[in-house]
Amino acid sequence: MTEKPGTYSEQERHNWEVEKLKAECRNLGRSFWTAVALGLFAIVGTGANIYFSNNQKILSDNEKTLSEIKKEQLDREADALRKETDALKEEKDKLQAERTTIKQELLSIAPQLDEEKRKQVESLAAGIEVAPSTPASSTTSLPARVYLQYLRSQESKVSPVIAELRTRGYVVFPKAVESSARRGLFVGYYYETDKTEAAELLNVIRELGGTEGNAEPTFVKGGARQRHYDVWLSFPDA
Repeated sequence: MTEKPGTYSEQERHNWEVEKLKAECRNLGRSFWTAVALGLFAIVGTGANIYFSNNQKILSDNEKTLSEIKKEQLDREADALRKETDALKEEKDKLQAERTTIKQELLSIAPQLDEEKRKQVESLAAGIEVAPSTPASSTTSLPARVYLQYLRSQESKVSPVIAELRTRGYVVFPKAVESSARRGLFVGYYYETDKTEAAELLNVIRELGGTEGNAEPTFVKGGARQRHYDVWLSFPDA
């Protein structure tokens, strides 16, 4: 039997189907491996992202830890500097107080000496540097300090004066001496801004019995801090 033109024999159709199936298999294979490759790429990419993300977190944590360590170190250094500064200030205040005391001692004994020695002692006292001027804003809230010297033999008369001054708010540092050429009442101040208060102090002591002496407070060149006053008090029967 002769085949019509345009038709295929059974063998040819079979061969064609086989080739078609092989082609489809090859296409399926390529698609499979393509899918596998894409899957692997996806897995590797995800792993890489996780890896880099973890590394970034570790770096961030390390930076935070280093920052905290540095801050703690700076805090410790700052605290040590503050303590050292406070210690130096305390030592400076002690030295200034000692210098002021020495100067006051020299000025108190100078009147008891002859003229030549008195000039030497006063010159020595003048050369002693004491605390510099303190702004009024930092001292007006503090009570006035009175460094009061008197003869020990008159202690019974001076004690009521000291007690009354303290009652009125003055901080009094009394000192008894065995003898002195000074007589009467003396009030010394170290800053012009303290003149009015020094005059008030002098009048208070006059009211309490110290009637003889200078009529006005005396300005003393160079001395202690503001609102610090030197007082000499003796009574007529000394």
